[in-house]
Amino acid sequence: MAEVFLFGFLSGAPGILVGYIIGWLIKKHNKQLIVTDNSSFCSGFQEFSSGLMMATVTFHLLPVAIDIGGFIHACTGLLIGGVGSVFIWGKGYQQQPDGRFRFCMLIPHIPEGLAVGMAFVNHIELAIALFAGFLIRHTAQGILFCGTWNKKLGEIFLFALSCGVFTGLFAMVGAALGNISPGCNSFSFGFCAGCLLYVLSAELSRQEKKSSKSRICEIMYIFGLITGILLK
Repeated sequence: MAEVFLFGFLSGAPGILVGYIIGWLIKKHNKQLIVTDNSSFCSGFQEFSSGLMMATVTFHLLPVAIDIGGFIHACTGLLIGGVGSVFIWGKGYQQQPDGRFRFCMLIPHIPEGLAVGMAFVNHIELAIALFAGFLIRHTAQGILFCGTWNKKLGEIFLFALSCGVFTGLFAMVGAALGNISPGCNSFSFGFCAGCLLYVLSAELSRQEKKSSKSRICEIMYIFGLITGILLK
């Protein structure tokens, strides 16, 4: 289980920290480019993350879920994961003042960890593709956090470390689920896809489309989608 935890940790922690450092370097040279939540630059990177997430759900998780256990198991997990995310996390995200922090901490890293862990023990090619996709996505998020969070590097380091541990722990849970049965695997992969679809459609993409009217958002979304497809 140690290697599963390490695999999950590395998919969740380094990208956020590296992205924040990249954003900090950009901010030093052009502060206005990244300091605002509604800048085209920040919105573009968020849309890149949304496109990458869509490709991960559509071209990686769902096809494997259907192949392993069939359409019914996969779609049941997809429905429960998506609808459950709306009721469990959606309202709290909008009401809490620190909702974005909690949202980024809890929502994506639970299904990401589960998916990485299950793929690690059952489908190593999928695990590598998910690892690469999540690492790129977290790097883009780290750049965004540099502009929207007024936090010191030490706080970001602790946040990235927490995300890595969180993802690693759920990767261990996913590895345990991956040894139960094909039907359980299919349902669990579908559940992860549903949760990530909620992240994309209900929060990340919708929020950023409200914050900027620049065409850079649409271009970055397409670029993220293509990047996710190429990871297959």
